[in-house]
Amino acid sequence: MHPKPIEPAGREGQVKAVSPACTTFGAKRDAGDEVHLMDHSTLTHRMVPGTDVVDFFRREITSAHMAESVACFVGAGKAAT
Repeated sequence: MHPKPIEPAGREGQVKAVSPACTTFGAKRDAGDEVHLMDHSTLTHRMVPGTDVVDFFRREITSAHMAESVACFVGAGKAAT
């Protein structure tokens, strides 16, 4: 795991408001005590300033595939400017 991951942060209402745009899921599994497990999505979202989510990656994707996809977006952005 990265030592400084970027993840939704804020008050509960703020996180709930942004969650649908990022297609995230999270739910507490009721264990009947103070200690509980969470069901949650494990996706990395690629977002572009001024837009919504432009792509996402599941945890099973290889780093090589992610790098290739990101490079494609970077190349397209440079070509457009």
